[in-house]
Amino acid sequence: MIKRLLLKLLMLLALAGGFSYIASAQLAAVPGTLTDTTTPWSTNTFVRFRLRNYSGAQSRINPTGDQNIIGFNPLHNGSIIPSLGANNAWTGNERHFGSETFTGAVAVNGPFASAFSGPSPWIDVTSPVYGAKCDGTTDDTSAIQSALTDANTQGGDVFFPPGKTCAVASSSSSALNLDQFHSVGMVCGLPDAKLNSGGGMTNSCVIKFTGTAASLLSARSSFGVSINGLLLEATNALFNGLIVDTSHTGTACGRSPCDTENFSFTNNVIHGESTACAVGLSLDKTIASTVANNVFYGCTVQARGVASSGSYATTTRYLHNQFIGASTVSVFQQNPGDGALLEHNTYEGNNFGIPLVQDVTGVASLGVTLSGNWYGDSITSATFSLITDRGVGWSVTGNAFGLVDANATLVTLVGPIAGNFAYSGNQTCSSTFGTLFAVGSSIKGVDIQETKCSTATYTTFLSGTPLSGIVTDPKGVTTIYGNLVDTGLTTISSLRIGRGSNINSIFYAVGLPLNSAFTSITAGSCQEQTLTLTGITTNGVSTANPESSLGGNFSWSSWISSANTITVHVCAGSTAVPNSVLWNASVID
Repeated sequence: MIKRLLLKLLMLLALAGGFSYIASAQLAAVPGTLTDTTTPWSTNTFVRFRLRNYSGAQSRINPTGDQNIIGFNPLHNGSIIPSLGANNAWTGNERHFGSETFTGAVAVNGPFASAFSGPSPWIDVTSPVYGAKCDGTTDDTSAIQSALTDANTQGGDVFFPPGKTCAVASSSSSALNLDQFHSVGMVCGLPDAKLNSGGGMTNSCVIKFTGTAASLLSARSSFGVSINGLLLEATNALFNGLIVDTSHTGTACGRSPCDTENFSFTNNVIHGESTACAVGLSLDKTIASTVANNVFYGCTVQARGVASSGSYATTTRYLHNQFIGASTVSVFQQNPGDGALLEHNTYEGNNFGIPLVQDVTGVASLGVTLSGNWYGDSITSATFSLITDRGVGWSVTGNAFGLVDANATLVTLVGPIAGNFAYSGNQTCSSTFGTLFAVGSSIKGVDIQETKCSTATYTTFLSGTPLSGIVTDPKGVTTIYGNLVDTGLTTISSLRIGRGSNINSIFYAVGLPLNSAFTSITAGSCQEQTLTLTGITTNGVSTANPESSLGGNFSWSSWISSANTITVHVCAGSTAVPNSVLWNASVID
């Protein structure tokens, strides 16, 4: 009983700061080990540790008598713990509380474990259990894959050594396979790795792909997989695949459909300078992915949502990423997918004329939002469009576009289904474009509000005529395109045109019948009949015209004779009966 009270007291002192706390990943740096009695542990060293293949609540070890090593909840199946001596086993006086007992060998942390730490459970790829060398030349594919597979079995994160390069290779399939994995993380052991001017990161955890095909990393049909703080490098000139692939496996995955869900890609660098690197990050058939705080360099397409016509990617968030142009890059972001959010990203063209985002032929992304992004550092003569929209419901607001290119187009809207496009509050100061907006004739629902800076230049503001929409040019002139209403009776309230002019309502109706038909009209005389248009008042001005010829020699005029009523006045040049036709009418109030 006294010993247990003393143990509780030691635990309270440790939590109160009475002991020095050493995380499990730091134990390798502490002088002495449990088998080295000549250099014992410091007195009152408070240690958190984990045992493999063990279950229970608490354990206390007294290897040399009065040096106390106290562990809390040390018993997580499958975890990795620091080195316990050359024989990888406990020695000395072992004391356990409760009914549990310890048997079997203890897994050992690798040589880099003292340099970083992480939440438990965690797995170090350099542990002798896995044996990754991470020396930049040894093929570590098998070692890393074993660590990832164990993490998928027991849950947890796989840690990589900072400042080291782990080489992986493949010629026909992905080098690292996380297909159908659940809640597995790949994490750099040093979360504050910094980007340097060479495209890499100081103290970064590098995974270098030396293969020639497929992908460096595949997480197809996975759930909750996260990649954080790694530099994924594929600069092999023979490489012609994807660096990261999250597409559909097409096989049973225990849920339906087998989409990749909740994939997280954060704080990474994708470095794909190979001229054959097709795609840096491919998010085909994903749902609710997050791509944040990354750097993309090289590859033909740096980030892609939908891979091809008929596929999909939904609700992907691209936040605070940096896309860097290079001679190998054809587009920064391609086919973003339905509900994609592109917010607060930086796109550096580096004078290569690279589109910011585009839907390719056959793909139509719906509901895409571009907000608060910056595009610049590009002076070029390339012919390209910065934004190409083939979908419906795109919104482009609050962005800054800095491009000097007299051959470039800012926005291209391509049919047959593109429409409901909104553009407002963007800055094009100090920019030069050939055309600001190129709009196909089938585009509906365009809403463009452009304010030109005095330092911006362009040759053509609007190329093409939308089927419908409202466009305000840099001079403040607003043009309404297409019929404002379809067949029937509709009003548009409080439309103001120009200074001091106010239109309360506009009515437009087609195919109205006369309330009574015209009879024979003698030459030189006139006759009147009425049309009913509900909602109009005598304050309005009306125009009514027959849909087809009245026949004979007739002229006509119209006015609003009473509420809801238009009077049509027809005069004959020669005696005749006007043809019975339908009438179209418009009223401006």
